[in-house]
Amino acid sequence: MVLEAETARFLGDKAALIIGVVGADGRPFATRGWGLTVLDRATGESRVLIDVDDEERLAHLEGGGRIAVTGSDVPTLRSCQVKGTVDGFDEVTAADLAHVEHYCDGYFGDIEAADHFPRHLLERHRPDGFVACRFVVEDVFDQTPGPHAGAPMVEPAP
Repeated sequence: MVLEAETARFLGDKAALIIGVVGADGRPFATRGWGLTVLDRATGESRVLIDVDDEERLAHLEGGGRIAVTGSDVPTLRSCQVKGTVDGFDEVTAADLAHVEHYCDGYFGDIEAADHFPRHLLERHRPDGFVACRFVVEDVFDQTPGPHAGAPMVEPAP
């Protein structure tokens, strides 16, 4: 699956990230994402940062669990969802931590501007630690509220 540059940019910037997963054993789990990076648009290889406290609950995904990551723009509600297969988990890097800072600055800033919710209260939700979940995007869907929600987004062929 080739991801459009705009899709990769949108998901990798400050979109609110909700993650849903299910392992081969059928156990589902949902959590928040704290920054997404598309590593290779041509192959769909990506990493999403999750709360390190969720790592144990996601261990059953090693080597093949399914993942869906929905990203939504707070001011406009523009949304898209990528679905794929979990490839494993990595320790975070300094670049990942810098990405969390960028992500939270934009995401929390959007919430504060749109909803007038004090930023210092939003900061309480930031996890103390992170783990990176590697996955390969296989499908992309438009999830913007309206008549086209759920429709596949046509990404260019390689």
